[in-house]
Amino acid sequence: MTLTRLYSLTCAALITAPMALAHEFWIEPAKFQVKSDMAIIADLRNGQLFEGTRQSFMDNRNTRFEVSIGDETTTITGRMGDRPAIQMPAPGRDGLMILVHEAAPSEISYSDWPKFMKFVEHKNFAQAEATHTARGWAKENFKEVYTRHSKSLVAVGNGEGADEDYRKHRLSLGVTEGAAELGSDKTLWLECNAAELNGVSFTKGCYVGQENTARMNYRQKVNRRLVVVPIAQADEKRQRIAYPADGLSVEHRRVDDLQGLDLPDWLAAAIEGLDAP
Repeated sequence: MTLTRLYSLTCAALITAPMALAHEFWIEPAKFQVKSDMAIIADLRNGQLFEGTRQSFMDNRNTRFEVSIGDETTTITGRMGDRPAIQMPAPGRDGLMILVHEAAPSEISYSDWPKFMKFVEHKNFAQAEATHTARGWAKENFKEVYTRHSKSLVAVGNGEGADEDYRKHRLSLGVTEGAAELGSDKTLWLECNAAELNGVSFTKGCYVGQENTARMNYRQKVNRRLVVVPIAQADEKRQRIAYPADGLSVEHRRVDDLQGLDLPDWLAAAIEGLDAP
């Protein structure tokens, strides 16, 4: 699972037979790190496991389409039919750019209950059947309304700029982000503390890696964690990146190796299986 492309959350899947063809939706920048004088180019894609078709810019299909860098947020615009869907001029400043897309609501119809249950089993939605039944919803000829939520990060210049103070504050709270800290194809989503930071839903799908994420959650099998520790407690073998000026190190460690480290209260409580204060 490529976490530089992650932060793509989709509230339901398009279902076709067979179920393995359930689609995902994400934002795919041409480059995840660009110079401040380079244009920002990115595709909206629909498919599975980062293999899929490019989607055109369609204003009537978007509920929210924004870009943020520093304290500035602007709407992403374009011409109907543009591909790539995101084509923006150079930002002219260093910083961490956040691309956000929320699709307009769509509907999918289920003619019978077995078809819906195949989707539920495929996505490992453990509570879906009980919730549906408890609420007295129909089990034939019913519709599901879903939206798609996607986010991607692009480092502009050194990726810091005016965001340096934000980075210091973020790391002091034990929150990691970006390719340098999360890694690419190196970290599972729950290992990034996504559940504790409200970065994942266990009642919605589908998104890349959703099945593994749901399975890890219900089995409580998060054996490693991405943590921010003082430089004095750093382990170079487990280190993703160090920030000497901040006195902090971002590391990917086994849960068994976290005892005795100075961790934020919320993370220490999560590891111990307690409610965070």
